Amino acid sequence: MKHIVIYGGAFNPPTNAHLAITKACIEKARELDAELWLLPSGNRADKSIEIAPDLRLHYIDAFVEALEEHDVKLRVDLSEFRGNGLTRTFETVSRLNVEYPDTRFYWVFGADSINTMKEWRGGEQLFNELYMFIIPRDGYEISLAPPNAQIIDVDVPVISSSQVRKLINDSDSVHEVVPPRIAEI
Repeated sequence: MKHIVIYGGAFNPPTNAHLAITKACIEKARELDAELWLLPSGNRADKSIEIAPDLRLHYIDAFVEALEEHDVKLRVDLSEFRGNGLTRTFETVSRLNVEYPDTRFYWVFGADSINTMKEWRGGEQLFNELYMFIIPRDGYEISLAPPNAQIIDVDVPVISSSQVRKLINDSDSVHEVVPPRIAEI
């Protein structure tokens, strides 16, 4: 059976927090002899992504270039990014399970997502059936861990993409909070 770790997100823009999480995902993928897929989302019910698609792709390409050399196969899956309508995790999971029937996917979620997952479309099923890695987040306790989840202890810098966008809008430096290649954009 093939193994794939999937780390999805808006990556708008990718931050040093995304970088730390991605490096942890690379380690997990190495342990599992798995591939790592980055899955940039489309617009979601809880988040509208208001950035030119070409600029966002440029950010994602720069982010991949910023990753240190590693021995894990890395793929950027743009299916959600290029999809029509809202991105819904349940639909993406269902589609990938059909497209890759002999694959075990390990989904990466922040602790904040785990606490609300059961409220999502198909959330009970996701919560109970997905294999996942959970990234702790400051201010979010995991009230109940899913049955197939493993918590990954990652030293994640406290910076969000929305904070970075504010710095950019205010013409402030972002060199301390994003990978260097992204700061150059």
